[in-house]
Amino acid sequence: MSEVKRLAEHCAAQLDDARALVDRIPETVYAVTDGVGMQLRHCLDCVACFVQGVANGRVDYDRRERDARTEVDPRYGADQLAEAARRLRDEVTGMDDRDLLVRMDEPGVAADEGWQRSSTARELRFLATHTLHHFALISLLLRERG
Repeated sequence: MSEVKRLAEHCAAQLDDARALVDRIPETVYAVTDGVGMQLRHCLDCVACFVQGVANGRVDYDRRERDARTEVDPRYGADQLAEAARRLRDEVTGMDDRDLLVRMDEPGVAADEGWQRSSTARELRFLATHTLHHFALISLLLRERG
């Protein structure tokens, strides 16, 4: 199995796990301000930026959609998680590792500047660790709410 396929499948499986979690928690816990929904929306935004940009070799994480509905509507959030996992499996797992240009969170940098060299596999590793980080935050939020 190629490294890209393995990493894309790992990221998709993380989103599957998040979807299973959403099915088990009350809407009031999911939708609380700075809660589970917000953390998952942020992860989805990064995955969407990656999937949209990987095909043309330019991933711009600064162009996150920030869909507020994902933060407050657990059914919609679960659907978005399933769709993101599907896209990783359908659109990324068959790719070879290739060079990318990536941009992320550089305040004050013009839109045509701030691009860094990366690769498909490197960005999938970023998505996996980034998602794990937000899962840890979700764990803390859920523990606070019993």
